[in-house]
Amino acid sequence: MLGDLLPFEGRRERSARVKVVVPQGWRAISAYNTGPDGAFIVDDVSRAVIAVVRGNIQPIKFRSKRGAAYEMLITGEWQFTRADAEAMLGEIADEYEKLFDARPAERVQINLVPFPQGGGRGDWAAETRGAMVTIVSGDTPFATQSPQRLHEQLRHELFHLWLPNGVRLTGSYDWFYEGAALYHSLKTGARVGRITFANFLETLSQAAAIDVRMPAGSLLDASAGRWRGNTTGIYARGILTAFALDVAMQDASRGKRSMDLFVRRLYAENREREADGNATILRMLGEMPETTPIAERHIKGSDRLDVAKIGVAAGIGWDGRRFTLTEKPSGRQRAILRDLGYNSERRRPRYQNEK
Repeated sequence: MLGDLLPFEGRRERSARVKVVVPQGWRAISAYNTGPDGAFIVDDVSRAVIAVVRGNIQPIKFRSKRGAAYEMLITGEWQFTRADAEAMLGEIADEYEKLFDARPAERVQINLVPFPQGGGRGDWAAETRGAMVTIVSGDTPFATQSPQRLHEQLRHELFHLWLPNGVRLTGSYDWFYEGAALYHSLKTGARVGRITFANFLETLSQAAAIDVRMPAGSLLDASAGRWRGNTTGIYARGILTAFALDVAMQDASRGKRSMDLFVRRLYAENREREADGNATILRMLGEMPETTPIAERHIKGSDRLDVAKIGVAAGIGWDGRRFTLTEKPSGRQRAILRDLGYNSERRRPRYQNEK
Protein backbone atom coordinates (compact mmCIF):
# COMPACT_ATOMS: atom_id res chain seq x y z
CA MET A 1 0.00 0.00 0.00
CA LEU A 2 1.90 3.02 -1.28
CA GLY A 3 0.14 5.38 1.12
CA ASP A 4 2.12 3.64 3.89
CA LEU A 5 5.46 3.72 2.05
CA LEU A 6 5.14 7.16 0.45
CA PRO A 7 3.20 9.39 2.87
CA PHE A 8 2.25 12.33 0.67
CA GLU A 9 -0.33 13.73 3.11
CA GLY A 10 -0.32 17.52 3.04
CA ARG A 11 1.28 17.71 -0.37
CA ARG A 12 -0.66 19.25 -3.21
CA GLU A 13 0.73 16.86 -5.82
CA ARG A 14 -0.10 13.24 -4.98
CA SER A 15 0.66 11.49 -8.26
CA ALA A 16 3.80 9.45 -8.90
CA ARG A 17 5.54 7.07 -11.27
CA VAL A 18 6.50 4.03 -9.24
CA LYS A 19 8.80 1.28 -10.46
CA VAL A 20 8.91 -1.89 -8.38
CA VAL A 21 12.09 -3.94 -8.79
CA VAL A 22 11.53 -7.59 -7.84
CA PRO A 23 13.72 -10.71 -7.85
CA GLN A 24 13.72 -13.03 -10.85
CA GLY A 25 10.62 -15.20 -10.93
CA TRP A 26 8.44 -12.56 -9.25
CA ARG A 27 6.26 -9.78 -10.66
CA ALA A 28 4.32 -6.72 -9.52
CA ILE A 29 0.61 -6.38 -10.37
CA SER A 30 -1.75 -3.42 -9.97
CA ALA A 31 -4.82 -1.86 -11.55
CA TYR A 32 -2.66 1.04 -12.73
CA ASN A 33 -1.28 1.29 -16.25
CA THR A 34 2.48 1.13 -16.79
CA GLY A 35 4.76 3.34 -18.86
CA PRO A 36 7.43 2.20 -21.36
CA ASP A 37 9.90 1.67 -18.52
CA GLY A 38 7.50 -0.58 -16.61
CA ALA A 39 6.74 2.02 -13.93
CA PHE A 40 3.19 2.24 -12.63
CA ILE A 41 1.50 5.57 -13.39
CA VAL A 42 -0.26 6.38 -10.11
CA ASP A 43 -2.69 9.29 -9.92
CA ASP A 44 -3.11 9.18 -6.12
CA VAL A 45 -0.45 7.52 -4.00
CA SER A 46 -2.73 7.34 -0.95
CA ARG A 47 -5.08 4.91 -2.75
CA ALA A 48 -2.55 2.76 -4.62
CA VAL A 49 -1.99 -0.93 -3.92
CA ILE A 50 0.59 -3.11 -5.67
CA ALA A 51 0.75 -6.89 -5.25
CA VAL A 52 4.11 -8.67 -5.53
CA VAL A 53 3.68 -12.37 -6.32
CA ARG A 54 5.47 -15.29 -7.87
CA GLY A 55 5.47 -15.17 -11.65
CA ASN A 56 3.45 -18.39 -12.10
CA ILE A 57 0.37 -17.07 -10.26
CA GLN A 58 -2.30 -16.12 -12.78
CA PRO A 59 -5.24 -13.88 -11.86
CA ILE A 60 -8.88 -14.74 -12.49
CA LYS A 61 -10.21 -12.36 -15.12
CA PHE A 62 -13.77 -11.17 -15.71
CA ARG A 63 -15.08 -8.48 -18.03
CA SER A 64 -18.52 -7.12 -17.15
CA LYS A 65 -21.30 -6.22 -19.55
CA ARG A 66 -20.42 -2.55 -18.98
CA GLY A 67 -16.82 -3.17 -19.96
CA ALA A 68 -15.04 -3.12 -16.59
CA ALA A 69 -12.04 -5.45 -16.38
CA TYR A 70 -11.86 -7.28 -13.05
CA GLU A 71 -8.77 -9.26 -12.04
CA MET A 72 -8.69 -11.39 -8.90
CA LEU A 73 -5.30 -12.54 -7.64
CA ILE A 74 -5.45 -15.47 -5.21
CA THR A 75 -2.38 -16.64 -3.29
CA GLY A 76 -2.20 -19.47 -0.80
CA GLU A 77 -4.23 -22.67 -0.48
CA TRP A 78 -8.01 -22.51 -0.08
CA GLN A 79 -10.90 -24.95 0.17
CA PHE A 80 -12.91 -23.28 -2.59
CA THR A 81 -12.11 -23.93 -6.24
CA ARG A 82 -10.89 -21.46 -8.82
CA ALA A 83 -14.16 -22.02 -10.69
CA ASP A 84 -16.08 -21.08 -7.53
CA ALA A 85 -14.16 -17.82 -7.21
CA GLU A 86 -14.59 -16.94 -10.88
CA ALA A 87 -18.36 -17.52 -10.73
CA MET A 88 -18.71 -15.44 -7.56
CA LEU A 89 -16.71 -12.53 -8.92
CA GLY A 90 -18.80 -12.31 -12.08
CA GLU A 91 -22.10 -12.70 -10.27
CA ILE A 92 -21.44 -10.04 -7.64
CA ALA A 93 -19.85 -7.57 -10.07
CA ASP A 94 -22.87 -7.83 -12.37
CA GLU A 95 -25.30 -7.41 -9.46
CA TYR A 96 -23.59 -4.24 -8.23
CA GLU A 97 -23.14 -2.73 -11.68
CA LYS A 98 -26.87 -3.22 -12.13
CA LEU A 99 -27.57 -1.73 -8.68
CA PHE A 100 -25.55 1.44 -9.38
CA ASP A 101 -26.22 1.45 -13.14
CA ALA A 102 -22.52 2.05 -13.69
CA ARG A 103 -19.18 0.28 -13.67
CA PRO A 104 -16.89 1.23 -10.77
CA ALA A 105 -13.74 1.81 -12.83
CA GLU A 106 -12.14 0.74 -16.06
CA ARG A 107 -9.96 -1.76 -14.18
CA VAL A 108 -10.47 -3.38 -10.78
CA GLN A 109 -7.84 -5.38 -8.92
CA ILE A 110 -8.76 -7.82 -6.11
CA ASN A 111 -6.04 -9.41 -3.98
CA LEU A 112 -6.83 -12.34 -1.68
CA VAL A 113 -3.96 -13.40 0.57
CA PRO A 114 -3.74 -15.65 3.63
CA PHE A 115 -2.66 -14.54 7.07
CA PRO A 116 1.07 -15.13 7.63
CA GLN A 117 2.10 -18.53 9.04
CA GLY A 118 -1.42 -19.88 8.60
CA GLY A 119 -2.86 -17.71 11.37
CA GLY A 120 -6.28 -16.12 11.65
CA ARG A 121 -8.27 -19.27 10.97
CA GLY A 122 -11.87 -18.21 10.39
CA ASP A 123 -10.99 -14.50 10.63
CA TRP A 124 -10.54 -11.93 7.90
CA ALA A 125 -9.82 -8.25 7.38
CA ALA A 126 -10.11 -6.17 4.22
CA GLU A 127 -9.70 -2.71 2.77
CA THR A 128 -10.75 -1.17 -0.53
CA ARG A 129 -8.57 1.68 -1.75
CA GLY A 130 -9.53 3.29 -5.03
CA ALA A 131 -10.24 0.45 -7.47
CA MET A 132 -8.20 -2.09 -5.52
CA VAL A 133 -9.57 -4.56 -2.98
CA THR A 134 -7.25 -6.33 -0.53
CA ILE A 135 -8.56 -9.21 1.58
CA VAL A 136 -6.35 -10.88 4.19
CA SER A 137 -8.06 -14.00 5.44
CA GLY A 138 -7.78 -17.31 7.19
CA ASP A 139 -9.65 -20.23 5.67
CA THR A 140 -12.67 -21.76 7.37
CA PRO A 141 -12.58 -24.93 9.50
CA PHE A 142 -14.88 -26.80 7.10
CA ALA A 143 -14.67 -27.01 3.31
CA THR A 144 -18.37 -26.23 2.84
CA GLN A 145 -17.92 -22.87 4.61
CA SER A 146 -15.02 -21.68 2.45
CA PRO A 147 -16.93 -20.57 -0.67
CA GLN A 148 -19.59 -19.02 1.56
CA ARG A 149 -16.93 -16.91 3.30
CA LEU A 150 -15.40 -15.75 0.01
CA HIS A 151 -18.82 -14.74 -1.32
CA GLU A 152 -19.45 -12.70 1.85
CA GLN A 153 -16.06 -10.99 1.56
CA LEU A 154 -16.56 -10.07 -2.08
CA ARG A 155 -20.13 -8.84 -1.53
CA HIS A 156 -19.00 -6.41 1.14
CA GLU A 157 -15.76 -5.13 -0.34
CA LEU A 158 -16.87 -4.76 -3.96
CA PHE A 159 -19.71 -2.51 -2.78
CA HIS A 160 -17.08 -0.04 -1.56
CA LEU A 161 -15.79 0.43 -5.12
CA TRP A 162 -18.90 2.58 -5.62
CA LEU A 163 -19.49 3.83 -2.08
CA PRO A 164 -17.48 5.54 -0.78
CA ASN A 165 -14.64 5.17 -3.31
CA GLY A 166 -16.58 6.19 -6.40
CA VAL A 167 -17.92 9.48 -5.05
CA ARG A 168 -16.36 12.73 -3.90
CA LEU A 169 -18.24 12.99 -0.63
CA THR A 170 -16.16 14.08 2.34
CA GLY A 171 -16.39 13.86 6.11
CA SER A 172 -17.17 11.07 8.56
CA TYR A 173 -20.23 9.40 7.08
CA ASP A 174 -18.99 5.86 7.77
CA TRP A 175 -22.30 5.06 9.50
CA PHE A 176 -23.94 5.24 6.08
CA TYR A 177 -21.53 3.62 3.65
CA GLU A 178 -20.54 0.81 6.04
CA GLY A 179 -24.15 0.24 7.06
CA ALA A 180 -25.22 0.30 3.40
CA ALA A 181 -22.42 -2.09 2.44
CA LEU A 182 -23.46 -4.58 5.11
CA TYR A 183 -27.13 -4.22 4.25
CA HIS A 184 -26.73 -4.54 0.49
CA SER A 185 -24.34 -7.43 0.99
CA LEU A 186 -27.15 -9.18 2.85
CA LYS A 187 -29.77 -8.32 0.23
CA THR A 188 -27.51 -9.43 -2.60
CA GLY A 189 -26.69 -12.69 -0.85
CA ALA A 190 -30.39 -13.44 -0.40
CA ARG A 191 -31.34 -12.30 -3.91
CA VAL A 192 -28.85 -14.57 -5.65
CA GLY A 193 -29.74 -17.49 -3.38
CA ARG A 194 -26.36 -17.56 -1.65
CA ILE A 195 -27.85 -17.13 1.84
CA THR A 196 -31.33 -17.97 3.06
CA PHE A 197 -33.82 -15.42 4.27
CA ALA A 198 -33.36 -16.94 7.73
CA ASN A 199 -29.66 -15.95 7.45
CA PHE A 200 -30.78 -12.44 6.46
CA LEU A 201 -32.97 -12.11 9.56
CA GLU A 202 -30.35 -13.70 11.82
CA THR A 203 -27.75 -11.10 10.84
CA LEU A 204 -30.20 -8.26 11.49
CA SER A 205 -31.04 -9.85 14.85
CA GLN A 206 -27.35 -9.93 15.79
CA ALA A 207 -27.06 -6.26 14.86
CA ALA A 208 -30.04 -5.42 17.07
CA ALA A 209 -28.46 -7.31 19.99
CA ILE A 210 -25.25 -5.28 19.57
CA ASP A 211 -27.11 -2.00 19.16
CA VAL A 212 -29.01 -2.35 22.43
CA ARG A 213 -25.66 -2.51 24.26
CA MET A 214 -24.42 0.71 22.60
CA PRO A 215 -24.62 3.93 24.58
CA ALA A 216 -27.32 6.34 23.46
CA GLY A 217 -26.23 9.03 21.03
CA SER A 218 -26.50 10.12 17.43
CA LEU A 219 -25.07 8.08 14.58
CA LEU A 220 -23.26 11.17 13.36
CA ASP A 221 -21.38 11.54 16.63
CA ALA A 222 -20.62 7.81 16.80
CA SER A 223 -19.29 7.83 13.24
CA ALA A 224 -17.00 10.75 13.99
CA GLY A 225 -15.43 8.63 16.74
CA ARG A 226 -15.28 5.42 14.72
CA TRP A 227 -11.55 4.86 15.27
CA ARG A 228 -11.86 5.16 19.04
CA GLY A 229 -12.96 1.56 19.38
CA ASN A 230 -16.66 1.77 18.57
CA THR A 231 -16.56 0.26 15.07
CA THR A 232 -18.74 -2.80 15.73
CA GLY A 233 -21.51 -0.75 17.28
CA ILE A 234 -21.52 1.75 14.41
CA TYR A 235 -21.74 -1.07 11.88
CA ALA A 236 -24.62 -2.67 13.80
CA ARG A 237 -26.60 0.55 14.09
CA GLY A 238 -25.76 1.41 10.47
CA ILE A 239 -27.19 -1.82 9.05
CA LEU A 240 -30.35 -1.48 11.18
CA THR A 241 -30.79 2.08 9.97
CA ALA A 242 -30.40 1.00 6.34
CA PHE A 243 -33.03 -1.70 6.91
CA ALA A 244 -35.41 0.80 8.54
CA LEU A 245 -34.93 3.29 5.69
CA ASP A 246 -35.47 0.64 3.02
CA VAL A 247 -38.72 -0.67 4.51
CA ALA A 248 -40.04 2.86 5.14
CA MET A 249 -39.32 3.97 1.55
CA GLN A 250 -40.87 0.90 -0.03
CA ASP A 251 -43.95 0.99 2.16
CA ALA A 252 -44.66 4.71 1.62
CA SER A 253 -44.08 4.61 -2.15
CA ARG A 254 -45.52 1.15 -2.88
CA GLY A 255 -42.16 0.03 -4.15
CA LYS A 256 -41.30 3.11 -6.22
CA ARG A 257 -38.59 4.16 -3.75
CA SER A 258 -36.04 1.95 -2.00
CA MET A 259 -32.50 1.87 -0.66
CA ASP A 260 -31.45 0.49 -4.06
CA LEU A 261 -32.61 3.65 -5.79
CA PHE A 262 -31.29 5.83 -2.97
CA VAL A 263 -27.69 4.59 -3.23
CA ARG A 264 -27.88 4.72 -7.03
CA ARG A 265 -28.92 8.36 -6.93
CA LEU A 266 -26.32 9.19 -4.26
CA TYR A 267 -23.61 7.69 -6.46
CA ALA A 268 -24.80 9.29 -9.69
CA GLU A 269 -25.10 12.81 -8.24
CA ASN A 270 -21.76 12.83 -6.41
CA ARG A 271 -19.29 11.17 -8.75
CA GLU A 272 -17.87 14.54 -9.78
CA ARG A 273 -19.36 16.97 -7.25
CA GLU A 274 -17.47 17.39 -4.00
CA ALA A 275 -19.77 17.77 -0.99
CA ASP A 276 -20.06 16.86 2.67
CA GLY A 277 -21.29 13.29 2.97
CA ASN A 278 -23.49 13.69 6.05
CA ALA A 279 -25.09 16.92 4.80
CA THR A 280 -25.82 15.38 1.39
CA ILE A 281 -27.38 12.19 2.77
CA LEU A 282 -29.46 14.05 5.37
CA ARG A 283 -30.70 16.47 2.70
CA MET A 284 -31.80 13.56 0.50
CA LEU A 285 -33.50 11.80 3.39
CA GLY A 286 -35.24 15.06 4.30
CA GLU A 287 -36.87 15.15 0.87
CA MET A 288 -39.05 12.14 1.76
CA PRO A 289 -41.67 12.34 4.52
CA GLU A 290 -41.18 8.69 5.48
CA THR A 291 -37.41 9.01 6.06
CA THR A 292 -37.32 12.48 7.61
CA PRO A 293 -38.27 11.22 11.13
CA ILE A 294 -35.56 8.53 10.96
CA ALA A 295 -32.98 11.12 9.96
CA GLU A 296 -34.01 13.62 12.62
CA ARG A 297 -34.58 11.27 15.54
CA HIS A 298 -32.18 8.38 14.98
CA ILE A 299 -29.34 9.69 12.78
CA LYS A 300 -29.00 13.30 13.94
CA GLY A 301 -30.80 12.70 17.21
CA SER A 302 -30.04 10.20 19.96
CA ASP A 303 -33.30 8.20 19.98
CA ARG A 304 -32.90 4.46 19.48
CA LEU A 305 -34.62 2.70 16.61
CA ASP A 306 -37.70 0.80 17.72
CA VAL A 307 -36.74 -2.67 16.49
CA ALA A 308 -40.26 -3.92 17.17
CA LYS A 309 -41.63 -1.59 14.48
CA ILE A 310 -39.00 -1.07 11.78
CA GLY A 311 -39.81 -4.27 9.88
CA VAL A 312 -43.59 -4.46 10.39
CA ALA A 313 -44.42 -3.00 6.97
CA ALA A 314 -42.44 -5.88 5.44
CA GLY A 315 -44.11 -8.56 7.55
CA ILE A 316 -41.09 -8.85 9.84
CA GLY A 317 -41.66 -8.67 13.59
CA TRP A 318 -39.49 -8.70 16.71
CA ASP A 319 -40.12 -11.22 19.48
CA GLY A 320 -37.78 -9.60 21.97
CA ARG A 321 -34.72 -11.59 20.88
CA ARG A 322 -34.80 -11.88 17.10
CA PHE A 323 -36.58 -10.81 13.93
CA THR A 324 -39.22 -13.25 12.71
CA LEU A 325 -41.37 -13.51 9.60
CA THR A 326 -45.12 -13.19 9.99
CA GLU A 327 -47.08 -16.33 9.07
CA LYS A 328 -49.43 -14.64 6.59
CA PRO A 329 -47.89 -11.52 5.05
CA SER A 330 -50.19 -9.21 3.08
CA GLY A 331 -49.74 -8.49 -0.60
CA ARG A 332 -47.79 -5.28 0.04
CA GLN A 333 -45.63 -7.05 2.63
CA ARG A 334 -44.87 -9.86 0.18
CA ALA A 335 -43.77 -7.31 -2.42
CA ILE A 336 -41.24 -5.81 0.00
CA LEU A 337 -40.10 -9.26 1.09
CA ARG A 338 -39.43 -10.26 -2.52
CA ASP A 339 -37.24 -7.18 -2.94
CA LEU A 340 -35.33 -8.17 0.21
CA GLY A 341 -34.62 -11.60 -1.30
CA TYR A 342 -37.35 -13.72 0.28
CA ASN A 343 -37.92 -17.00 -1.60
CA SER A 344 -34.60 -16.64 -3.45
CA GLU A 345 -33.17 -19.55 -1.44
CA ARG A 346 -35.37 -21.88 -3.50
CA ARG A 347 -33.03 -21.38 -6.44
CA ARG A 348 -30.66 -24.14 -7.43
CA PRO A 349 -27.07 -24.24 -6.05
CA ARG A 350 -24.75 -21.95 -7.99
CA TYR A 351 -21.25 -23.16 -7.13
CA GLN A 352 -19.38 -26.44 -7.31
CA ASN A 353 -19.00 -26.92 -3.58
CA GLU A 354 -22.71 -26.51 -2.84
CA LYS A 355 -24.91 -29.52 -2.20
